[in-house]
Amino acid sequence: MKTTLTATKAKEKIEAVFAKAVQENNFDKLKELLDDSGEYQISIDKKTVYVNKNEFINWMVQQRKEFEQLTYHFDNCTFCEIGQPVVIFNDGAFPKVHKSPSEREKMGFMIEVKNDMISHIKICHSFLQTDNKCLLDVITERVKAYEKEHGKTSDKRYIDKIMDDTLNTPEDLRRDRKG
Repeated sequence: MKTTLTATKAKEKIEAVFAKAVQENNFDKLKELLDDSGEYQISIDKKTVYVNKNEFINWMVQQRKEFEQLTYHFDNCTFCEIGQPVVIFNDGAFPKVHKSPSEREKMGFMIEVKNDMISHIKICHSFLQTDNKCLLDVITERVKAYEKEHGKTSDKRYIDKIMDDTLNTPEDLRRDRKG
């Protein structure tokens, strides 16, 4: 039992160092934490793909540019690898990826540690303690709240904005971009 506790503490420490490195834009530290032969999952053009260490760090540098400040907390996966630790940044809003309505609102990084190095990172959407609704449910709640306040004949442009904001639609693809 004591061995398991020690292993868990080692993982938590590495996760905390990972989270702090991302938060502080310390990509040299991040590079030290990631195993050279590891696989790291990222999201590109609505697709989730595995990349090597350098590609992951380059992607993280680009994602980090969109967020001036980051906060983080820790949770656990409840779906693909039950119990694995997950780091969630800005309550699941980081990184900002273009999403479809069937996806979950929040995401985190599931961390796998081997030999005191991060060997795998997977994008996770199912958390033990952090509520994570389907984006379609979030859009519906926001539209209903708007209609309750402004009446059933809601302004279609505002509803389009709600959808685009919730789905992280890029500026050039937004429905409400007519000026």
